Amino acid sequence: MKAATSPLPVPDGRVIFFIPLPDRAKGLNGAVLAAQTALEALSEACETEVVEMRYRWVHIPGTRRSLRSLLAKLTDHRASLADLGLALGRSRHVPVTLFIIAASTLGGTIRDVLSMRFALRRHKDLRIVLSSHNGDFFNPKGRLRTRLRRWQLATCSRSICLSHRLLPAPDLLLRVLPPEQADKLRVVANTVDPDMIATPDELAEKARHRGPVHVLYFSNFIPSKGYRVLGAAIRRIADAGHLESFRFTFRGTWPVPELEAEFRKELGHDILASGRVDIGGAVWERAEARRLMLDADVFCLPTSYPTEAQPRSVLEAMANGCAIVASAHAAIPDMVTSGENGLCKRDIGAEDIAAFLLTTDRETLAAQGAASRTRFDADFSRERFRQARMDAVLCR
Repeated sequence: MKAATSPLPVPDGRVIFFIPLPDRAKGLNGAVLAAQTALEALSEACETEVVEMRYRWVHIPGTRRSLRSLLAKLTDHRASLADLGLALGRSRHVPVTLFIIAASTLGGTIRDVLSMRFALRRHKDLRIVLSSHNGDFFNPKGRLRTRLRRWQLATCSRSICLSHRLLPAPDLLLRVLPPEQADKLRVVANTVDPDMIATPDELAEKARHRGPVHVLYFSNFIPSKGYRVLGAAIRRIADAGHLESFRFTFRGTWPVPELEAEFRKELGHDILASGRVDIGGAVWERAEARRLMLDADVFCLPTSYPTEAQPRSVLEAMANGCAIVASAHAAIPDMVTSGENGLCKRDIGAEDIAAFLLTTDRETLAAQGAASRTRFDADFSRERFRQARMDAVLCR
């Protein structure tokens, strides 16, 4: 267990964050970053403690890998609950708010339900806050998952959603959140960590960029995230004879090596040999992530990922003055408006991306990048997030 305690007064008791922590094997994903950002915000106002929700990225070859993987995860969960029990025991004389980054998968939901039941048995004055970062949390699939989600939302004191766009139609929402419990729900948009926000001087320097337009893809290499769509757009640009006008950088975690090999084959030897496309792996250091965002003119995420929510990578690109090219999917339209700070289109395709890049000059890209930063400061700033998240978590 790793713990951190703030020195400030405790107006609302203690907040225990039962969350996953950064791990190089799993990567620095959005849920981990969101939990860290919430922790930083709450630590300024009340006493906080962190209990790690352990889970291993288990890759076990052989026919019995599913059972062995399950046993490994159960072992992790038992150890996590033991640590949580100790933390709750230390706080037995004060009110406690338990903050959980809620999962949307069936396995993750079962784990969260078990954690909630365990905590409720260990502490008599407990409030539970569920913070969801998946696009399907309030619209679960399957009878069992729906029943479990209904219990979670009935039991918690507060549920947090990133955007109204992630809530299903009213009749579907009623399956898990009846009208008498609707006041538990709060919508609090994401933000980014301060190390990922460009300074005014850095943005001024970026506005003077010249040379090839730099296009960045920065996300996991899951096919539905859209990296292959951008790859197809690169092929169109190359076939049109304009590849020399661009640089393309791809960064993220490859789930399996075969996907990278397939992608390189799809791009073709001529594009790879041109030196205009740089394909890499996961970026762990935040300083390197910030450097990539600052150097990019355009950030591209043509995602159709089924459980997409409000991608932090898009917010990070906005905070660093990038024009955004993305699909009008999940909560992305909250962040991007076509013609204002980039291109946002439902079912965006390679032809749309190629056309945007080939017809948008540098001056327009710079203006759209500045508009991205203006929107970030207005709607997704840390100051705005801090107060809204604090009120939501402390159930004010």
